[in-house]
Amino acid sequence: MPDIHLLNPPMMSRIILCLTAMVFFISGTSMAQSLVCQQRGTYPMPTLSTAARQRMEAQLDKARADALSSKGDADALIWLGRRQAYLGQYHDAIDTYGMGLQRYPGDARFLRHRGHRWITLRCLDSAVKDLTLASRWVKGKPDEVEPDGMPNDRNIPTSTLQSNIWYHLGLAYYLKGDYNNAVKAYRSCLNVSKNNDMYIATANWYHLSLKKAGKHKAAARFLKTIDPSVPLIENEDYLSLLNLYIEQTEPSKALQGLLERKELSSASYGYGLGEYLLSRGDREGAKEVFTRISSDPSNWSSFGYMAAENALRTLK
Repeated sequence: MPDIHLLNPPMMSRIILCLTAMVFFISGTSMAQSLVCQQRGTYPMPTLSTAARQRMEAQLDKARADALSSKGDADALIWLGRRQAYLGQYHDAIDTYGMGLQRYPGDARFLRHRGHRWITLRCLDSAVKDLTLASRWVKGKPDEVEPDGMPNDRNIPTSTLQSNIWYHLGLAYYLKGDYNNAVKAYRSCLNVSKNNDMYIATANWYHLSLKKAGKHKAAARFLKTIDPSVPLIENEDYLSLLNLYIEQTEPSKALQGLLERKELSSASYGYGLGEYLLSRGDREGAKEVFTRISSDPSNWSSFGYMAAENALRTLK
């Protein structure tokens, strides 16, 4: 290649244009083939009503003030990171959790929340690293209920620190296609899921992980342990998905349920429905469902959306 300093301006412009096109092509190809760790400004922001955004921005302002006034109290830093993430400021949240780890080494909550946001950004190796370390830090310690940033209708938290660590670790492995390790993580999550909602949410992903890992007999045995009418507060969609397999619902009837669901719920239910259709041999129906989910940017940060992204790539 000639010395770049000796090139005339027209030739330089052509080379720059060519290189730009190559970078765009390579980047586009990578995005189409695998989950890519997202940089700042490369992902859609959460879709929020004006009222919701104003309320959440006010909550973030308060969380920031609390963090400053408390001189970095661990709880205040956790909430600052959570409030940042709810508004799509995922990198800022990760920075906040990193600051918390420096000030409070050994506090697994920072790794748990940072691991979650690494998943949101599709940085799966970083998520596995953080969440694996978090699982070691909490081993043998009493569990603690984790307060909800977006409470359910009853304002009753349904998860704990340890269940969330294992749940998100399982998801990171699942999205990486490492289904055997996903099975192990979700099995550990089941062991610390002390209420119906967390148990059923975990059961859904555990069952899928078993099937993806080729452990079909174990998946069938596990289904027999599920109470199809267990009372829940907020995870009815996951129970509905498990019931599709328990009842062997006809695909056409199962599709009707997707039309009744919106936003995050449609991604969670929709992905599980797509996997059910695949299990029944309806490849085209599954592809249609996955396409519908991944074409709605409002679902971008949801786990169902991420899983649908992966599923579409395997179906092409």
